[in-house]
Amino acid sequence: MEIPSANGIGTSTALAKLYSILATTGELDGQVLLKPDTITKMREQVTSGKDVVMGDYVASQFTAGGFFTGCEWVNSDGRPLFGTYDLEGRGCQTTLADREGELAFCYLTNGHKFDPEDHRASDLVTAAYMCTDKLEVEM
Repeated sequence: MEIPSANGIGTSTALAKLYSILATTGELDGQVLLKPDTITKMREQVTSGKDVVMGDYVASQFTAGGFFTGCEWVNSDGRPLFGTYDLEGRGCQTTLADREGELAFCYLTNGHKFDPEDHRASDLVTAAYMCTDKLEVEM
């Protein structure tokens, strides 16, 4: 079910482009779409605490840009990533931006399902960082 006020609706290609803008200098195809200081402001956490709607189910931790910060995903250097995260085991819809590493990640599936053993998104993020770390060593 699409709920635009609560869900991000878009294709994986569109979300990957958006997050590549957030993970780099704010440009796409040579055109500045967001200034670097705007991206920095979008990453600042503005809420934290118990979610009055969801209760103890999920922490209410969001940035000024609307990105959930309650997930402990980090890059290979231990820096926190920002983006939107699905809870592991619920389809693994995940979009991330690593500004320092200039890496954007988007993984979408065809829907939500409950499977606590489904770690596809986190496995793919780990593999992506293993590749970028190897490239940095070889350069």
